[in-house]
Amino acid sequence: MSLATRYRPQNFEDLVGQLSAAQSLKNALDYRKIGHAYLFHGARGVGKTTMARILAKALNCVNGPTSQICNSCEHCVEISEGRSTDVIEIDAASNRGIDNIRELRAQAVFAPMKSRYKVYIIDEVHMLTTESFNALLKTLEEPPHHVVFILATTELHKIPETITSRCQVFTFKKFNAREIADRLAHILDLEKIAFEREALLPIAERGEGSLRDAISLLDQTLAFSGQNTLTLAAVRESLDILPVETYNNFVQGLRTGDLHAILNAIHELAQGGANLRVFLKDLLAYLRVMVLVSEKVEVHSLSKEDLEKIIRAAQAWDRNALIRVFQQLFRLNQEFGQMLSAKSSELRMALEISLVDLVHKLREPSVSALVQKIERLKTAIETGKPFEDTIASAPVQPEKRDTPAPQPQAATGDHQADTAAMLQKAFLAEEVPVNPETQKLFGG
Repeated sequence: MSLATRYRPQNFEDLVGQLSAAQSLKNALDYRKIGHAYLFHGARGVGKTTMARILAKALNCVNGPTSQICNSCEHCVEISEGRSTDVIEIDAASNRGIDNIRELRAQAVFAPMKSRYKVYIIDEVHMLTTESFNALLKTLEEPPHHVVFILATTELHKIPETITSRCQVFTFKKFNAREIADRLAHILDLEKIAFEREALLPIAERGEGSLRDAISLLDQTLAFSGQNTLTLAAVRESLDILPVETYNNFVQGLRTGDLHAILNAIHELAQGGANLRVFLKDLLAYLRVMVLVSEKVEVHSLSKEDLEKIIRAAQAWDRNALIRVFQQLFRLNQEFGQMLSAKSSELRMALEISLVDLVHKLREPSVSALVQKIERLKTAIETGKPFEDTIASAPVQPEKRDTPAPQPQAATGDHQADTAAMLQKAFLAEEVPVNPETQKLFGG
């Protein structure tokens, strides 16, 4: 039995997170304010189906309806083992037709065989057809008193408003990395498996807010290590997680414009069988942390050692340039998401060309630098002071050139004309198009 199945919560007290939904349902049970239809929505692996089964047990427990489930009576045991005749779980992805819903309606009118309530749990309910929703609508509006519907979905926007308006809607939030890591630590303690605390954070991050996915990854890692201990090295090797130094060196190559080092790194990753989709996704996560730490935002999802390395790397970057890098790679990641059937070689080509383009863009002056330059040139024209270009146009340091220092001149009309000519020359040298707003600075 997998860890995810073995340690699935069996009562409200075992639930991790979703405290708002759990408390509302417990109060409804204790005060006999039981609804006839519930709609649980949220990302995958956050506990929607688990909560539905717990609610079914709470409704049918021999002591119920109650929020204190015994988990030992016949009803609780049968529901936990998935063999209760009065708790019917339906996968709407494979039973989405109108005939399936008509059959459900025909069966719902009959009283439960052994339990207090007949509970229908319809998973991925958004997969139902429009005709099926319409057929279900009447039953949701006037259900038999002994029937409770629990609908679960990952895509609430696909549910017709006529359906949601007849349900009590509960939102299931994603888990944060710390909550997932704490749950993994609890499971490992129960399994009597020694572990390094730092080894849990990468698993929690890779779970992307899904506790079920994170527990499955933990199961995979333990199977890979083949021993009763969990180390950070084993997690990285099992989940193909590259060390922080790899991303540090890669981003350093972007900052210095070292295309040879960047493309060679991609070559080595491809030759080593790395998944470039995963690499790009992890690179974006690394850049996100760099931006956050540059803004003095606390980050709790990394070990102290790795965080210090990222802080040192971020200090060498201009913030605006760092954001430009993130934005371009984020767009590429979105394109990768649409290239589901693309070969690894095609993904590699797309990544390499995008990185070449990115390096060249970083060598160009940023918008903020150009705006500052315009303001300084405007000030020089108005005050008659000599213009000095002191802002680098990119994070890569430009070559130094031996040019004579400008001589101070009086604030005369000739000098203003000379400065305006210098402004035009500067923009032509930068190959920046002069728009109408910029022409105003020349008096045009």
